[in-house]
Amino acid sequence: MRDESPPYAMLAAVLAASVLMHVALLPLGDEVLGWAWESGTLPAAEGIMEVSLLEAPDEPDPDEIPEEAEPKPDAPGKLVQLDRVTDERPPENDTPYVSEFDNRAARPTRAPNVHPTPGSSPTPVGDNGRNGNEPVAPSENDPKPLSLLPDASTANADDPVDPDDKGELSSGGKAVPSPAGSPGSRKAIRDAIGNPGSFDDIGRDVDEDDETSVDSKRWKFASFFNRVRNGIAQHWHPEVVHASNDPDGRRFGTKTRRTRLIISLNKDGSLSRVRLDASSDVDYLDEEAIQAVRTAAPFANPPPGLVDPTTGLIEFSFGFIFEFGGTNRIFRYQR
Repeated sequence: MRDESPPYAMLAAVLAASVLMHVALLPLGDEVLGWAWESGTLPAAEGIMEVSLLEAPDEPDPDEIPEEAEPKPDAPGKLVQLDRVTDERPPENDTPYVSEFDNRAARPTRAPNVHPTPGSSPTPVGDNGRNGNEPVAPSENDPKPLSLLPDASTANADDPVDPDDKGELSSGGKAVPSPAGSPGSRKAIRDAIGNPGSFDDIGRDVDEDDETSVDSKRWKFASFFNRVRNGIAQHWHPEVVHASNDPDGRRFGTKTRRTRLIISLNKDGSLSRVRLDASSDVDYLDEEAIQAVRTAAPFANPPPGLVDPTTGLIEFSFGFIFEFGGTNRIFRYQR
């Protein structure tokens, strides 16, 4: 029969062996921990430790990050073409319009929203082989020169003045009317240079007159976009295609129709692409606007500052407004 030892005797032996092992490894453990401190041993407890806090680099404020130069500068307002600059200074108050010049208008006016009508009596250049510099003998049909002062034989200062034919003021302060059809009358001038017209989208609160003159701020690209708009307008005739497709408005009604196109030009002004951005819901009106752009291109002397350096193109929008009553407008659309 085998003699068995009590279980607590073995447990005591294991505990004793564990204590002896920890005592033996204690010096070695301190040395191993020292290897982990790359900066050397820690200072003594009675020493002074200086701690420095390093500031993290400042991150730029998103609101202060300068934006990259806009590759396709947009108009800071609605583009208009002035017929007359009355005061070439920036407007005192805010204005929704931009143009080729700063302008302060004493009384804002707009020319009729119609196609300008060319003059019916253009000035002739030369005649019968002459170069136009030689004097021409006067004819009986030539208009007689007018006197700037009243003359009892030709005008009565008390005669009513034609409001559409303003004459000069005499020394007495009364207007001296010019005979109808005379070279100095407004009617004769309109007959010679044509009736005014504009495609600018100017508010209806502005009085209609013979010319467009409103408060506007100068925009350096206004001249180019005015040329583009005027060139397109020469070939845009929505009233003609509408008359041939829906003259009485039975198919599409009589509401105002708006077409918006995105036009892409090459840097030399030739047309790269024109696409429909917003439809008028009348296909022939959309196509008329697209065809007018295609026919008017290319557009001369585009400013290099308009070229997108990424695409090499000049891209912008134009809006086309057709009103059933015959008032049509083209304006550069702010994207």
